[in-house]
Amino acid sequence: MHRILYKAPKREMDFLLWEQLRIHQTLGLSSDQHRSAISSSLELAREFAEGPMAQSYAETDEQEAHLDHQGVVCTPASFPALMRRYREIWGSWQAHADEGRKPLPEIAQNLIIEMLVGSNPSFVTYVGFNGPAQTLLNTYGSDDLRRRYGPALATLSASACLCLTEKAAGSDLNLLSSVCRRQDSGVYHLTGHKWLISAGMHELTDNIYYFVLARTDAEATGMMGLSCFLVPRYRLDAEGRPAIDNGVRCREVVRKMGLRGCANTLLEFGQEVPSEAYLLGETEGRGLQQLMLMMTPARISTGIYALGLAASACETARIYAAQRIQGKKFDQSMSGKATSQPICQHPDVKRMRLDMLSVTTGCRAMIARLGFYQAQLRTMALAPERAQVATDILDILLPIVKAYTSDQAWRVTETAIQTLGGIGYLRDYPVEQNARDCKILSIWEGTNHIQSLFLIRDKLGLCLRNAKLDSLIGEVSATLDVLAGMGGFSRETEHMKAAVSALRGAAEMIGNAVRQGGMNSVPEFSCEFQTGLAEIAVAWQLLDAAGVAQSALAHHVADPDERAYYEEKVEAARYFVRRRLTQSSASLANIARELGYLPQRLPLGQHAARSMPTAQRQRRRFE
Repeated sequence: MHRILYKAPKREMDFLLWEQLRIHQTLGLSSDQHRSAISSSLELAREFAEGPMAQSYAETDEQEAHLDHQGVVCTPASFPALMRRYREIWGSWQAHADEGRKPLPEIAQNLIIEMLVGSNPSFVTYVGFNGPAQTLLNTYGSDDLRRRYGPALATLSASACLCLTEKAAGSDLNLLSSVCRRQDSGVYHLTGHKWLISAGMHELTDNIYYFVLARTDAEATGMMGLSCFLVPRYRLDAEGRPAIDNGVRCREVVRKMGLRGCANTLLEFGQEVPSEAYLLGETEGRGLQQLMLMMTPARISTGIYALGLAASACETARIYAAQRIQGKKFDQSMSGKATSQPICQHPDVKRMRLDMLSVTTGCRAMIARLGFYQAQLRTMALAPERAQVATDILDILLPIVKAYTSDQAWRVTETAIQTLGGIGYLRDYPVEQNARDCKILSIWEGTNHIQSLFLIRDKLGLCLRNAKLDSLIGEVSATLDVLAGMGGFSRETEHMKAAVSALRGAAEMIGNAVRQGGMNSVPEFSCEFQTGLAEIAVAWQLLDAAGVAQSALAHHVADPDERAYYEEKVEAARYFVRRRLTQSSASLANIARELGYLPQRLPLGQHAARSMPTAQRQRRRFE
C-alpha cells in the first residue's frame, strides 16, 4: 500500500453545519451568499490541507527543527513554500477582514483549523498564535503599537509567540524571574529567558513578536506583579521595516517525542543587545488579567489540535482495515476452504472502529456546539434566560474541550496503531506520528489535571451550587425528549438518565466535602469527574446527531453511501452510550461513594481541620 495521506472529514463537517446545528437558520445565516462564503472557505482549507500540507507531514517529522552551528534555527524544507501559500490564502483574508466582509462564525473557523492541524500540526504552530496576538494587541496596545505592529500580524509577514514558561517555572507562574526595567525614555528593557517556546525562532516570517510575561520589580514575588510586554525580534526602523536587532537569541531547540517540525526554543533576552519591550496597557502588574483573554482560544485550539490528529488516525485506520485481507470468520478459523476477509469485518476491529469514530465525531460536535454558543452570544439578541444557558454551557465545555479531547486523542491514535497491527508500529504509516504528535496536548496550555481543577473551582464554584450543571442537564433532557418522540432509543435514554443522576450525585458530594472542610480531598477525584462530565456532553451530541440521522433515514434516503453514513451515525451513538457512558456512570457513582466516606478518611482535627480556613474562604467566594 502507498502511504495514506490526510483526508478531511468534509461530509461530517457539512452534517454539523447544515443538518445538526442548521446554522443557516439558528444563527441567522440564511443568505445564500453567506452560506457560499462558508462553504468556499472550507473547500479552500480542505484543498490546502489534503494537498501540500499533508504531502509534507512525513518530512516534517524526518527533518526535525534544529539549531545549526551558526546559531540559525532550521525548519523542514517544505515550510517556506507552505508559508508563502498560507499567506496568499489566509493573509489576504485577514488583511481584508475589515472591508465589510462578515467574519466566519466560530464553528466554521474551528473546522478550518481542524483540517489544517489534522494534516500538519507542526507547521500550524508557526501561524497559530497570530489571531490571539491580534486580539491582545488590539485590546491592550496603545494606538502607536497597534499602528506599528498590527498590520504585519494581519498579513502574516510577522508571526507571534506567547512566552510564559521558564526553566524553573512551568505551570507555577509564581516562580517567573524575567524582569522588564523601565528606562528614562519610558521604554522597558527585558532580561531573562523563556523556555519551550513553540515556534520561538525561525526564518519563515520577516519578524516575530513575543508576548512576554515578566516582572517590573526583580524583588517582587507572586503572580500579581506580572506584566505583559510586546517584544519584537527586530525593532522597526524609520521606514517601518523590521531591521534593528532587538537582542533576542535562541540558545537551544529541544528534541522532542513529537511535533518535531515545531522549533521549541530556549530564548534569551537582553544579554548581548538590549531587548526593548513595550508594555501592554497603561498600568504595570495587569499581565495575568490581560492574558486571560488568550486562555479561552488557547484551550479551544488545543482541543482542535487533538481532534485533528485523532480524526486523521481514525481515517487512516478505516482505509487500512478495508484494504487489509487477513483472517477468517471466527467460526471458520480452522477451515482450509474458508476465504480470508478484510480485517474491517472482524468484530473486534469493528469495535475499535466504532470506538474511534464515536469519540472523534462526538468531540467534533462538542467543539462545534461550543462555537455555536459563542456565535449566538456574539451575534444574536438572545432572551436573558437563553443567554444564561449558553453562557453556563460554554463555561462547562471550555475546560473539557481541551482536556477530554486531548486525553482521548492519545487513546484514539493508540487504537489506530492497534488496528493496523505491526504495520501501525512502522513509520510507513502516519498513525505512530499522529500518536507522538498528540501527546503534548494533554500537557500544554495547562495540564489536564489543572483543567479539572479549573472546571470544579472556577467554573462550577466547587459544586456548592449547581445551576450551570442544571443548564447542561436541561439541554440534554430536551434532546432525550425529541428522541422519545421518535422511538427506538429507549435504552440510550435510560443510560443517559442514569449518567445524569450519577453526575448530580458526584457534584453534590464534592460540594459536601468542601462544606465539611475536606476541599483538599477533591483534586483526587477531579480528573474522573471531568471525564464523566465530558462523556455526558459527548453522548448528548452523538444522540442529537443520531436523531437527525434517524429522521433522514425515515425519509428513505436513496443514495447507498448517504444511507450508510446516516446508519453509522446512529450506530456510533448507540455504541458510545452503551459501552462508554455506562463506564462513566460507574466512575461518577464511585466518586460520590468515596467522598461519602470523607469524615472517616479525613478525621476532623487532622487534614480536615487544616483545610478548614481555605474551605471557608472558598465558600464565602461562591455562596
